[in-house]
Amino acid sequence: MTAARIEIAQRPNVHEMRKALVVKLVYQDYLDEKIQTIMRLICNLGEKGE
Repeated sequence: MTAARIEIAQRPNVHEMRKALVVKLVYQDYLDEKIQTIMRLICNLGEKGE
């Protein structure tokens, strides 16, 4: 694995990960309100961790 790929693997794109999670939740038939709540919680945790 190249150094660039290792760096990408260690620091994935947060925006893309959030989009992927939303897609996964949609396919698992979560309601929009539940998805919004989950994403709000994730964003709040991210802000506290920074």
